[in-house]
Amino acid sequence: MTKKQPKSKNSRYYIVSNAKTIFDNFYKANKTRYETLSDFYEEVGEYCGISPSTVGQMRLNGLAPSYIAGLKVAEFLGVEPTDIWRIVELDDYVERPRCIVEGCDRVGTTKGLCMRHVYISKEINEGYRVSDHEFKK
Repeated sequence: MTKKQPKSKNSRYYIVSNAKTIFDNFYKANKTRYETLSDFYEEVGEYCGISPSTVGQMRLNGLAPSYIAGLKVAEFLGVEPTDIWRIVELDDYVERPRCIVEGCDRVGTTKGLCMRHVYISKEINEGYRVSDHEFKK
Protein backbone atom coordinates (compact mmCIF):
# COMPACT_ATOMS: atom_id res chain seq x y z
CA MET A 1 0.00 0.00 0.00
CA THR A 2 1.41 3.38 -1.01
CA LYS A 3 0.72 6.59 0.90
CA LYS A 4 0.78 9.77 -1.13
CA GLN A 5 1.41 12.64 1.27
CA PRO A 6 -0.32 15.98 0.65
CA LYS A 7 1.60 18.50 -1.45
CA SER A 8 0.75 21.54 0.63
CA LYS A 9 1.44 21.90 4.31
CA ASN A 10 -2.15 22.74 5.18
CA SER A 11 -3.82 19.87 3.34
CA ARG A 12 -5.71 17.63 5.73
CA TYR A 13 -6.03 14.65 3.38
CA TYR A 14 -3.75 12.19 1.62
CA ILE A 15 -4.30 9.28 -0.76
CA VAL A 16 -3.61 5.66 0.11
CA SER A 17 -3.12 3.55 -3.01
CA ASN A 18 -3.65 -0.18 -3.17
CA ALA A 19 -3.06 -0.12 -6.94
CA LYS A 20 -0.01 -2.41 -7.02
CA THR A 21 -1.85 -5.27 -5.30
CA ILE A 22 -5.03 -4.85 -7.36
CA PHE A 23 -3.13 -4.56 -10.66
CA ASP A 24 -0.90 -7.54 -9.84
CA ASN A 25 -3.84 -9.74 -8.84
CA PHE A 26 -5.71 -8.89 -12.05
CA TYR A 27 -2.60 -9.46 -14.18
CA LYS A 28 -1.89 -12.84 -12.58
CA ALA A 29 -5.51 -13.96 -12.95
CA ASN A 30 -5.50 -12.99 -16.65
CA LYS A 31 -1.88 -13.81 -17.51
CA THR A 32 -2.90 -15.95 -20.50
CA ARG A 33 -4.34 -12.83 -22.19
CA TYR A 34 -1.07 -10.86 -21.96
CA GLU A 35 2.41 -11.86 -23.08
CA THR A 36 4.09 -9.14 -21.03
CA LEU A 37 3.24 -6.57 -18.41
CA SER A 38 3.64 -3.91 -21.11
CA ASP A 39 0.81 -5.53 -23.09
CA PHE A 40 -1.33 -5.32 -19.98
CA TYR A 41 -0.47 -1.62 -19.49
CA GLU A 42 -1.27 -1.00 -23.14
CA GLU A 43 -4.73 -2.59 -22.93
CA VAL A 44 -5.63 -0.79 -19.70
CA GLY A 45 -4.40 2.51 -21.15
CA GLU A 46 -6.35 2.04 -24.37
CA TYR A 47 -9.54 1.20 -22.48
CA CYS A 48 -9.16 4.14 -20.10
CA GLY A 49 -7.87 6.74 -22.55
CA ILE A 50 -4.51 7.17 -20.83
CA SER A 51 -0.96 6.24 -21.78
CA PRO A 52 0.57 2.88 -20.81
CA SER A 53 3.26 4.73 -18.85
CA THR A 54 0.55 6.39 -16.72
CA VAL A 55 -0.85 2.93 -15.94
CA GLY A 56 2.63 1.81 -14.91
CA GLN A 57 3.04 4.87 -12.68
CA MET A 58 -0.30 4.11 -11.03
CA ARG A 59 0.84 0.57 -10.32
CA LEU A 60 4.41 1.26 -9.21
CA ASN A 61 4.32 4.76 -7.72
CA GLY A 62 0.76 4.95 -6.45
CA LEU A 63 -0.02 7.77 -8.88
CA ALA A 64 -3.52 9.08 -8.27
CA PRO A 65 -5.25 9.55 -11.65
CA SER A 66 -7.92 12.02 -12.62
CA TYR A 67 -11.43 11.19 -11.46
CA ILE A 68 -12.54 9.89 -14.87
CA ALA A 69 -9.39 7.83 -15.44
CA GLY A 70 -9.72 6.36 -11.94
CA LEU A 71 -13.30 5.29 -12.64
CA LYS A 72 -12.33 3.72 -15.96
CA VAL A 73 -9.37 1.85 -14.43
CA ALA A 74 -11.60 0.48 -11.66
CA GLU A 75 -14.21 -0.50 -14.26
CA PHE A 76 -11.56 -2.32 -16.33
CA LEU A 77 -10.26 -4.18 -13.29
CA GLY A 78 -13.76 -5.01 -12.07
CA VAL A 79 -13.40 -3.36 -8.67
CA GLU A 80 -14.67 -0.23 -6.96
CA PRO A 81 -12.42 2.86 -7.14
CA THR A 82 -12.29 2.89 -3.32
CA ASP A 83 -10.71 -0.58 -3.44
CA ILE A 84 -7.78 0.98 -5.30
CA TRP A 85 -7.55 4.50 -3.84
CA ARG A 86 -8.76 5.84 -0.51
CA ILE A 87 -8.68 9.39 0.80
CA VAL A 88 -7.55 9.50 4.41
CA GLU A 89 -7.63 12.42 6.82
CA LEU A 90 -4.40 13.23 8.63
CA ASP A 91 -4.48 12.54 12.37
CA ASP A 92 -2.16 15.44 13.21
CA TYR A 93 -3.78 18.06 10.97
CA VAL A 94 -3.83 21.52 12.55
CA GLU A 95 -6.46 23.98 11.34
CA ARG A 96 -4.90 27.17 9.99
CA PRO A 97 -5.81 30.35 11.90
CA ARG A 98 -8.50 32.53 10.36
CA CYS A 99 -8.32 36.23 9.47
CA ILE A 100 -8.82 38.56 12.47
CA VAL A 101 -11.24 40.82 10.56
CA GLU A 102 -14.78 40.42 11.90
CA GLY A 103 -16.87 38.26 9.54
CA CYS A 104 -13.96 37.14 7.36
CA ASP A 105 -13.47 33.38 7.13
CA ARG A 106 -10.32 33.34 4.99
CA VAL A 107 -7.04 31.80 6.15
CA GLY A 108 -4.91 34.32 7.98
CA THR A 109 -1.21 34.99 7.51
CA THR A 110 1.35 35.15 10.31
CA LYS A 111 0.13 38.68 11.16
CA GLY A 112 -3.46 37.46 11.48
CA LEU A 113 -4.87 39.03 8.32
CA CYS A 114 -5.84 37.25 5.11
CA MET A 115 -4.11 38.47 1.96
CA ARG A 116 -7.16 40.56 0.99
CA HIS A 117 -7.05 42.48 4.26
CA VAL A 118 -3.26 42.82 4.18
CA TYR A 119 -3.67 44.80 0.96
CA ILE A 120 -6.57 46.84 2.37
CA SER A 121 -4.55 47.73 5.49
CA LYS A 122 -1.63 48.82 3.26
CA GLU A 123 -3.99 51.10 1.33
CA ILE A 124 -5.34 52.57 4.60
CA ASN A 125 -1.79 53.18 5.88
CA GLU A 126 -0.86 54.89 2.62
CA GLY A 127 -3.77 57.36 2.97
CA TYR A 128 -6.32 55.84 0.59
CA ARG A 129 -9.97 55.97 1.62
CA VAL A 130 -11.23 52.41 1.94
CA SER A 131 -14.48 51.33 3.58
CA ASP A 132 -14.10 50.84 7.33
CA HIS A 133 -13.35 47.36 8.64
CA GLU A 134 -13.86 46.28 12.22
CA PHE A 135 -10.90 44.31 13.47
CA LYS A 136 -11.28 41.78 16.28
CA LYS A 137 -9.40 42.65 19.44
